[in-house]
Amino acid sequence: AMGSGATDSKFLRQKGMQIYGISPLARTEADGPRAHGADERLPVFAIRPGLEYFYQLVLELAAN
Repeated sequence: AMGSGATDSKFLRQKGMQIYGISPLARTEADGPRAHGADERLPVFAIRPGLEYFYQLVLELAAN
């Protein structure tokens, strides 16, 4: 998912950097309404693939 909401990246954008908010973490339909609430959570099955995605992304970006 690509986020379009407010994030801390606004400070980097003010410095002229192009910033994109992404989330490779799979969620169920039931997780959507809980976002940013007291009971917000991620399914355990989403953690390893999400970390692997970020790891590969950093490797790819560092190589360029």
